[in-house]
Amino acid sequence: MAGVTYKTRQLRRRYTERSFATLAVVGLAFWLLINLIKSPTQFFEVTFTGLSNGILYALIALGYTLVYGIIELINFAHGDLFMLGGLFSAHFITLWFGQNHPSTTGWGVLALCLIAVMIFCATINVAIERFAYRRLRRAPKLAPLITAVGMSF
Repeated sequence: MAGVTYKTRQLRRRYTERSFATLAVVGLAFWLLINLIKSPTQFFEVTFTGLSNGILYALIALGYTLVYGIIELINFAHGDLFMLGGLFSAHFITLWFGQNHPSTTGWGVLALCLIAVMIFCATINVAIERFAYRRLRRAPKLAPLITAVGMSF
């Protein structure tokens, strides 16, 4: 091993990592294919549920990064306000429009619901920013952090 150079070790390591990664991807694809063949209905249900949850997590993470990039504050209330919007949309669709099951007017109700929820959540977020965070722009970093946790509660 004394004659092996640093570059040779790096190439060996890279080759080993790529081999294991390829093996893992092929194994995962094979496992997914077996599950698709055994029970296609369950496979698509689980896939849809996983994609729905993943998209929701991605939206919340995107919101966190946008808020942090703009006001340089980790807004702990962001996820709570996101959930409040979801609850408001469920309330809006079921109680205001009586849509308990899919119908032909569903797309129109969804469009109205999206507009109403955007207005509702934007109003709450602007109010929180104006009354809680704006006054703490030049404060030490701990004060806005504690305020963000308070807004989450």
